[in-house]
Amino acid sequence: MKFTTVTWYSQLTAIVVAVVIFGAGIFVGSRIETDKADIRQSEENLLETNVLDTGNPAAGPTKVTAFEWRYDIVSSTAEYPKTAVTLFVRREGKVIDQKPIATVDGSCNPVLVETLLALNSEQLQCYYAGFGYQFRVIESETGYNVQQKEIEEASPDYNPPISEFITIITIPKGGDR
Repeated sequence: MKFTTVTWYSQLTAIVVAVVIFGAGIFVGSRIETDKADIRQSEENLLETNVLDTGNPAAGPTKVTAFEWRYDIVSSTAEYPKTAVTLFVRREGKVIDQKPIATVDGSCNPVLVETLLALNSEQLQCYYAGFGYQFRVIESETGYNVQQKEIEEASPDYNPPISEFITIITIPKGGDR
C-alpha cells in the first residue's frame, strides 16, 4: 500500500478526532460525578446545619417561621415526569419538618396569586397535558392548612368545572397560640 500525503493526513485527523472525543468523554464523566457528589454534600449540609434536636418533645412543636416548597422529579423515564412535592416547615431553633404532600404527573413551578398566603409562602402549580394541581398554605385559627385544588385546561368544546381548594393536612402553629 502506497502512502500519500492525503492518506497520511486523513489517518492523523482520525487519530486526533478519536483522542479529542475520548478526552471529552473523560471530562464530561468526571464532571457528572462531581455534580452528583456536590448535590449529595449539599443535602447533607442542609440536614446538618438546619435540622437540630427539637429539645423536649413533651413541650410540643416550636413556632412555625416559614414554609418552603420542594418539588423533585422522581421519574422521567416514562412518557411524562413524576414529581414528588414536599413542604418544608421551618420552625424556631432551625428545626425543619418535612411533610410529603403528593407525587404528581408533570412538573411544578411557583405561580403568582393575589391571595394572602401564610408566612409569605408561594402557591405551587404542578401540571401535565391539560391537567394538574395547585397547592398552597393558608393560616386558620387551628393552624396552617395545606390545601390542594385540581386544575384543567379548557378547549373550544370543553369547559372544565372550577374546583375549590380542599385542606389535605393542618400543621399546628406551635409555640404560644
